[in-house]
Amino acid sequence: MRALVRALVEETVAPLLRVTIELEHRIQKLEERPPPPAVFVSGAAQSPSAGHATGQGAQHLHTHAAAPTAYGRVVGPPPVLNVAAIMRDPGIQVDSALDGSKRKFRLLLTFIVLLVVAFGGLFAALAQSYAPPR
Repeated sequence: MRALVRALVEETVAPLLRVTIELEHRIQKLEERPPPPAVFVSGAAQSPSAGHATGQGAQHLHTHAAAPTAYGRVVGPPPVLNVAAIMRDPGIQVDSALDGSKRKFRLLLTFIVLLVVAFGGLFAALAQSYAPPR
């Protein structure tokens, strides 16, 4: 019985192991590749819609895709986001429905009421325990 269960489990898991090994090899190949060169953006590139307007259509798309980007500029990394400056900016106003102040107040009020009820019940039970039996 154990051999049958073991064979079924191995048969079920074998494709998963193959896929996992294949993915590991693909990841390793991707990590070994050199980083891509700098990205160039062509300054003289026309939009594809301009080709359709002049009647050049598909020919324009083929020539545009194969056109060299000699008149381009190197695109650098995106600018760094200055979070501290954004937090200091007084122009940001958060809608009161989204800041949670009403929810926090309601939660605090509910906690206080439940605390008073719980300790009130405890003190009532304490007082009743000292009352003379009837």
